[in-house]
Amino acid sequence: MTPDDGPSLIAGPAGAAVVAVYLIVLVVIGLLGKRATRGSSLSEFFLAGRGLGPVVLLLTLFATQYSGNTLVGMAGQTYRVGYPFVVAVPFFVALIGVAMVVAPALHRLGQRGSYITLADAIQDRLQSRPLSTLVAVLGVWALANFLITNLVAIGLLVEVSSQGAVGRAPAIVGLALVMIVYETLGGLRAVAWTDVVQGLLIVVGTLAILTAVLSIYGGAGAAYERLSETAPSLLEPPSLEGKVTWVSTLLLVSIGASLYPHAVQRYYAARDAVTLRRSLSWMVLVPFLVTSFVVLIGIVGRARFPELTRAQTDQITILILTDLAAQSPLIRPVIILFLTAVIAAIMSTVDSLLLALAATFTQDLYRPMRGDGVSESHLTRFGKIASWIIMLVAVGFALWLDESVWRLLEIKLEVLIQTAPAVWLALYGRRPDATALVVGLLVGVAIALSPVASQLLSTLTGGYVISDKWHGVHVGVLGLVANAAVVAILTRPMPAKVGDRVAPRP
Repeated sequence: MTPDDGPSLIAGPAGAAVVAVYLIVLVVIGLLGKRATRGSSLSEFFLAGRGLGPVVLLLTLFATQYSGNTLVGMAGQTYRVGYPFVVAVPFFVALIGVAMVVAPALHRLGQRGSYITLADAIQDRLQSRPLSTLVAVLGVWALANFLITNLVAIGLLVEVSSQGAVGRAPAIVGLALVMIVYETLGGLRAVAWTDVVQGLLIVVGTLAILTAVLSIYGGAGAAYERLSETAPSLLEPPSLEGKVTWVSTLLLVSIGASLYPHAVQRYYAARDAVTLRRSLSWMVLVPFLVTSFVVLIGIVGRARFPELTRAQTDQITILILTDLAAQSPLIRPVIILFLTAVIAAIMSTVDSLLLALAATFTQDLYRPMRGDGVSESHLTRFGKIASWIIMLVAVGFALWLDESVWRLLEIKLEVLIQTAPAVWLALYGRRPDATALVVGLLVGVAIALSPVASQLLSTLTGGYVISDKWHGVHVGVLGLVANAAVVAILTRPMPAKVGDRVAPRP
């Protein structure tokens, strides 16, 4: 079977009806979110009035974290790498571990200081507009990258699962329109409420499809036997350099993803510290279900479809679902439901990213230019307009982009991870030198982006292209080390003053 063979999963009457009903439900939830909104403050629109309870917070964290990068990019990466990519499970466990250290401190300070964005914490704690603006700009980079890759993923998902009946461009444009409508109607409250439905659907769908994969294909064991004959290299343990890459990726994912601006918004939006801790504790269990399932899809897919091109490997989740539908028509309704949930999960990530981008532009870039006299209602209106402009630009890039989803994920995290020293010192340090943090951050970003810059220059001059890894270590991790070293060297010892604020230990 190729991506063009097999039954269409969502183009038929049943599939189209399910998707249509779901999209209508999302808009209705947006209207309900608007009715529940009290006032026009930034906190009300961007943080749901800081009142998310444990169930809603858990499911919005879940639906936001597991998106196109996971369900499309990670399955494709597993297809290419093989069994060694089982290590993706501890990557996500480590992410929650780091978040459980950072999130409670950010939540406490956010409640006390009325923070909206991550840069608010930097500005309040370190009183450095250049540093907080730089953190905001890097947040925009990461969010825009994440937004575009998820739009690419959702377009690819709809196009392949409909057998081309719905093209990539119409899918991206149409779903983007639905997302921007309900997001601007109800803000984070509407986004979080849709995440509850999406999270429940993805859990039920994952369990159902996992059962089908194990019963029809025989699971990882049968795939192992097949790969031992067709691609034994995918079963071999990684080399020393490969193991170094494991550690490097673990640092990249756990530190970088814990500081996602849209994740930080949810830390701030928790009703209280107990709610946040409880939700994060339950999130530790999720990788063992969802990440393991995605890795299994990649492994089974490599055994089932061994000759896919690199571009086709990011379609492996849809190929497996299409093959299941062809072999067992009875499972087709479950597959339609699961696909709808996957589309919705990607949409939940996109709308969260869009909301975080609008908050960053409004609070960190626009508000300082307007001064303290600007009203909250004006800023909220600006944020809604910014959402529409951002989505329009992102859709344009998504229609043009042609790159591996996993590689784009790495680039995003390699830049975002450079904000870690500033965030950690802002939370737990005593009067760190803001100038040293700015210089260190710029050095780290320059190193992290050196492969991308050299590749662009190479297309113009034919010069040397810098590798994205050095002996298995991501350049972004090397940049983080250099970043921290610069901060340590340039920071002058300063005695703590009476009254200096330090974030309470979580």
